[in-house]
Amino acid sequence: MERLAERRMQREEEAIGDLEDDSEDEDEDRDGVDNVSSMGSKGRKAEETKGVMTEEQKMDKGKRMFSVFAARMFERRVWTAYREKATQEH
Repeated sequence: MERLAERRMQREEEAIGDLEDDSEDEDEDRDGVDNVSSMGSKGRKAEETKGVMTEEQKMDKGKRMFSVFAARMFERRVWTAYREKATQEH
């Protein structure tokens, strides 16, 4: 039971790390859009659309955030059940 909770926590931390990496990438994209002033209109347009999230990207990000939330809720339930069982046994 404890190993299960530890694995769940590890997956959650990895998912959070992935989300943080994604947000850093978005910040870099925004910086790239600001520094495009010397490009022609075609180059500028391509860079601007790169910084905007598509509907699919928004859905993927939402799914990842929900997965992290669900993992936290599951972990909390497992730990609560484990603690209750441990106190009943002792």
